[in-house]
Amino acid sequence: MESTAAATAAAAATNVAEPGTVDTARAAGTPLKGDAPAQPSYPVGATRIEVPIPDTYRYRAHPWHGLPVGDQAPNVVTAYIEIVPSDTVKFELDKVSGFLKVDRPQKYSNVTPSMYGFIPQTYCGKRIAQHAGVERGDGDPLDVCVLSDRAISHGDFIVRVVPIGGLCLIDKGEADDKIIAYVAQDEFFHGWRTLSDAPQSIIERLQHYFLTYKMPPGWKTASELRFTYERDEALKVINLAMEDYKEHMAETAPKAKL
Repeated sequence: MESTAAATAAAAATNVAEPGTVDTARAAGTPLKGDAPAQPSYPVGATRIEVPIPDTYRYRAHPWHGLPVGDQAPNVVTAYIEIVPSDTVKFELDKVSGFLKVDRPQKYSNVTPSMYGFIPQTYCGKRIAQHAGVERGDGDPLDVCVLSDRAISHGDFIVRVVPIGGLCLIDKGEADDKIIAYVAQDEFFHGWRTLSDAPQSIIERLQHYFLTYKMPPGWKTASELRFTYERDEALKVINLAMEDYKEHMAETAPKAKL
């Protein structure tokens, strides 16, 4: 018996890997190039379930380029909301990543009077500029102010909205229209077909905000309100911005090498 045990111990000793060798690395649990991937351990009797992850869940759509404007556009459109009235910080879309970024704290104690964001797959280019009577648009998606009967606590979401009018604003010489809309299927706005159906106080609040929200007290505003328009004109502006977007994307898309 003693000779058998001694032989077993000697055999085990001869199989001990020398420090720094491949076998030593494997014994320590370090995967090496060419080794099969390590498999996770599961409790005895557990069933391993493979759950495929669709690409729609794996990757986030870019709010400007990856979301549809809506199959009922321009009568009902998708809006991506960046900020809400309770925000004390101005958020805006980072055009490269598609995430919201902090632009700046809200200035001069102003509060946005509605939810605010933009309509995907739109662009304020030459057609929007011509509509406003200036040389160029601001190069951003078409902005939208969204009215809601209920408070929503944060931005970074999409909502279907019904356009009822808009503001033709000029900011530093560039067309910067603001579509005015309400949340689709919100019964509070039942019967509001066009902007003149809304209380004048709401319209004036929006006008005042966009003329003053960047302006310190006592300064002259750099923004100009050219005119306010009703629903039919708003639908036209949305169509123009959609055409500007298609043209802009065609011009800026990488060209295939022949």
